[in-house]
Amino acid sequence: MPENNNINAAEQILSIINDLKHNLEQISNSSAGRLNIGCSPHFSSTLLPYIVPAFMKRYSNVQLNLAEGERIELEQKLVSGNLDLIFTTYGASANKNIEYIPLYQEEFMLISPLNYIPQQYLPSDKQENGFIDLKELENEYFVLIKPGHQMRFTIDRIFEDSGFVPKVLLETDDWRTCLRLVEEAMAFTILPYSRLDIPINRIKFFRINHTYYRKMFLCYRKKAYRTKIMDEFINFTLSLLAEKETKLQQ
Repeated sequence: MPENNNINAAEQILSIINDLKHNLEQISNSSAGRLNIGCSPHFSSTLLPYIVPAFMKRYSNVQLNLAEGERIELEQKLVSGNLDLIFTTYGASANKNIEYIPLYQEEFMLISPLNYIPQQYLPSDKQENGFIDLKELENEYFVLIKPGHQMRFTIDRIFEDSGFVPKVLLETDDWRTCLRLVEEAMAFTILPYSRLDIPINRIKFFRINHTYYRKMFLCYRKKAYRTKIMDEFINFTLSLLAEKETKLQQ
């Protein structure tokens, strides 16, 4: 128990020091500063390339520092003050020390080689890339994200709900490896579908007969000192994604 108290005290001290640094930066120049951002490798490949160039074009005096990691690690760094903002999902429950700003949600989809044709679509959806029954693929090979990743918990539940254990060709930490192997027609995969930036050459996307989503959030620490540039980044991100969503719906 004393050890936990010491850890909490150290985190609070570190948080106060980081807030003080931000206060000094805010006083010296409100239009410039340092922003420490965290996200998973998946989102650093899909989301950040969409946001960062546009943000830096407007705020050229801001120094962005990126930390990549899994959700729990990023949350710990955010709460301790080592990170200002993180892009993340959350698991079974939200962290009580974190404020979550909802951005968008991604649907988990079956991704297949280009030559795959489902045996049949569900009666309510006849169009191409509609709902399919995943169980028809129980004898096919899958390449999947390794256990331990947040998205793998949902992927495992999808197979459980579909009534079979997948034949796994390969497990990897990199979602791009999954896509490359699907492109080579070696296996199928299941991933959350990002409309921001996923290559679609030689692969198809199919909605699964039960829909599964994960929600994406931009987060900051509760009671943290929010600099002007933090607010600008949050508002800029929300505006940019809203604009993207409007264009997709047109």
